[in-house]
Amino acid sequence: MAMLVAWCSSFHMKSVLTLKCSLSVTLLVSLFVSPLPAQDSANLANLLPLNDNYAVPFMGIYEGAPRGNGIAKTNEYTQWLNRSLIWAHGSGGWDNWDGIDKAPWLFPQWGAWVAAMPGRRLVFSIPLLPKNPKEGGITYSLKEGAAGAYNSHYTALGKVLLANHLGNSILRLGWEFDGGWYPWKTKTPEEAADLAKYFRQVVTAMRMVPGLENLEFCWNGAGEPNKYPLEAAYPGDDVVNYVGLDIYDKTWAKGIYPYPPDATPEQRLEIQKKAWDDNYNRKRGIKEWLAFAKLHHKPMMIPEWGLWRQNKDGHGGLDDPYFVQQMYNLIHDPANNIYEAAYWDDREARVIPTAGYVSQYPESMELFRKLFSLPPTAEKHAPPPPPPAPVAPSTTPAPASTTTPPAPSPAAPITPSPEPPTTPTN
Repeated sequence: MAMLVAWCSSFHMKSVLTLKCSLSVTLLVSLFVSPLPAQDSANLANLLPLNDNYAVPFMGIYEGAPRGNGIAKTNEYTQWLNRSLIWAHGSGGWDNWDGIDKAPWLFPQWGAWVAAMPGRRLVFSIPLLPKNPKEGGITYSLKEGAAGAYNSHYTALGKVLLANHLGNSILRLGWEFDGGWYPWKTKTPEEAADLAKYFRQVVTAMRMVPGLENLEFCWNGAGEPNKYPLEAAYPGDDVVNYVGLDIYDKTWAKGIYPYPPDATPEQRLEIQKKAWDDNYNRKRGIKEWLAFAKLHHKPMMIPEWGLWRQNKDGHGGLDDPYFVQQMYNLIHDPANNIYEAAYWDDREARVIPTAGYVSQYPESMELFRKLFSLPPTAEKHAPPPPPPAPVAPSTTPAPASTTTPPAPSPAAPITPSPEPPTTPTN
């Protein structure tokens, strides 16, 4: 029994040990004898320790836009986990190009937040096309972007980031490109090739802005299966700093979600294990993306992860502490080379009790806080001296960078490098 108590404590399952006769001993037995997904076989003794965001895996949070109290909630979330520093995630407007390359309601606020504390960083989602593909009577497309038609917008964006102390941000260009819900969706091999070329155009154009040497780029999918190999949409190692995957506790695999109305706690746990196994092992699942990042020698990011409620489609896991535990293991397993991971605390996934919000996932919320909170005696963030802040370019031409080769004018089309060879899917 002592060993059982120690095991449960390590997984923060105190509720299992304080049952009031509402749960049978079967649950305890199932925790030990049920087959576990592949990721559970990791050596949990070697998980990376928590830190106050001065080492990998860095921790981030999405709490919404500044004008929606996103900054205040980010700070509250940081305190809730007894931390002094957490990176912020955000996204801008994309109704039109002004929302993409200017966003005056957004970048100054985030820039002031970043500049207020050394070590803060913004991870920002950058659209590749406006929401309205025919704005002003002009049709915008991935193919035109691949030819360099929109480079000037991203040069302008780079200058705005630089002017607002955001030159060290990580940009998620065309995030979740493999899904079907954004204008830059890639569902065919031709669209995948255009996206890869367009990504290269944007990165090359932004790197031409003097002072943006610390700007980094994440190639970020949603794990949706498509009719092309991942390699077909990959822009190239020279323009990608991180490979990213968004992970939510939802699945459309048959026989998993939704839970049967009369499911016992033991049955719910078995269903949650099957859902994780599907997310991890299916085509375009976690395992495949981890292998792809390793193949290209790129650190992995998880820019969004979270629970999921059961909407009309019924494919979310609701209050699922098992999912929270597996995500913690995934993030902190050094074999996965996770650079940063951020909980998407919004809408279906919301769990953090900020601003008096009562979480609809109480068990997951409790475990989340136990796993990711620093202990009261933990060493707080003491970052090294930050690098000199980039300055806006003067009228005197800046010398060429010693690390970034010169490129053509960002406003002009740039001839992309040859595409990497594709690898057949399984």
